[in-house]
Amino acid sequence: TNELRKWFNHEDNKYPEFKSKYIAQLKANPATAAFIKDVKEKLAKENVLFLYGAKNKKYNQAVVLKEFIDQQLS
Repeated sequence: TNELRKWFNHEDNKYPEFKSKYIAQLKANPATAAFIKDVKEKLAKENVLFLYGAKNKKYNQAVVLKEFIDQQLS
């Protein structure tokens, strides 16, 4: 959510809590299953890229999303 993103504010010390809350939001979102299915179908044909605008390459929402999707697909 926008609220969670603003709270996190890309502060490294908040990352563990942000990650936990973001994963909970992904699991609760009814659109997540369809999104994962779409990613899986596209991966069967081509690479899928995750683009993000955060300056911190290690602690951002795209990293969490990729890890989450990797877990769901394994």
